[in-house]
Amino acid sequence: MAYVADNVSLNGFVGRVVAGRNTAASLLISLGVSLSFGGGGVGF
Repeated sequence: MAYVADNVSLNGFVGRVVAGRNTAASLLISLGVSLSFGGGGVGF
C-alpha cells in the first residue's frame, strides 16, 4: 500500500493459480484506490 496524500492510498495485488483440480491456470491482478473523508474525533 502506498500513501499518496493524507486521505488517498493506492494498493495492488498480483497472484497466480498454479495447480488445482478443475481450475484453469490464471493470472490475477487487482488495483485499488482508497479515499478517506473527514470523520475526525472518532477516538479509535
